[in-house]
Amino acid sequence: MATMPDLAAIDPDSPVSLSVGWRSGTKLRLAQMMLGVEVVGRFRQLIADTLDDMEERTQEPWTPEADLTPETYLTVDRGVLGEAPLLASEHQAITFAEALLAPEALRVLAPNDLPTKDLELYAITVGSEPGERAAFLRRSNPRRGLRAGRLLTSYHDVLTRIDAPVFGFDLDVDLIFVETWCTCCRR
Repeated sequence: MATMPDLAAIDPDSPVSLSVGWRSGTKLRLAQMMLGVEVVGRFRQLIADTLDDMEERTQEPWTPEADLTPETYLTVDRGVLGEAPLLASEHQAITFAEALLAPEALRVLAPNDLPTKDLELYAITVGSEPGERAAFLRRSNPRRGLRAGRLLTSYHDVLTRIDAPVFGFDLDVDLIFVETWCTCCRR
């Protein structure tokens, strides 16, 4: 078996990008979203906090009977994952993990091009060099509870309506994809 990944080698200060995914029939579609400086900074902090948490835990290989405890995290060779989840044809026969680790190959999602379906996940990819990147995946809809049919406002001197798309990211990570490995870090 190959050497387990070295998560300590991930540099949170490397370039950061964001991918989102949603279902289209039985397949998954992915796109990239552009990020502002403040959001990049907060995502870098999330990555650093996750890596600090992982340092306090013990890495164990995934097996069907493995138990994820607060003291451990599980790592599996990505080859075990196979083709799941299946991506839409626009992703040209690459795997899910490969797509997350190469976000520059994904189309950029414009605000007026947001899918009407719920987003299923988002992934923060860090690193500029192919083969040296890591993708921090959260299986959660960042638009949950923030959609049409509600009055969304911001408060400065007065409450004003927010008409632009709104996203709310929680600060957890479920999986980390790095090199040829996938790590389950959810407690």
